[in-house]
Amino acid sequence: ANVSDAEKALQVMAFETFALPGQAGFPFNAFFGKADKHEELEELKAYMKQLREETGQRVCKVGFTPEGKPNKFWTAFAKRKFMNCSLTI
Repeated sequence: ANVSDAEKALQVMAFETFALPGQAGFPFNAFFGKADKHEELEELKAYMKQLREETGQRVCKVGFTPEGKPNKFWTAFAKRKFMNCSLTI
């Protein structure tokens, strides 16, 4: 795995469909209210998509060394599952 592969994978994940507040499957429905108008829902969807993209870019900057190799301090957790997901390197 290298930086470009990780960036591509995270970019694909950012564009996947995801649940929004008020919809079934959104993990934090207790903290967010349902959008009253369709415009609010679309604005929230765009914001969440931007958040996912930016988070992916920042994770790549931290998860890889400047030479493009996986950062051993961050990938040490690859053998453990988090939220029933495992990381393959």
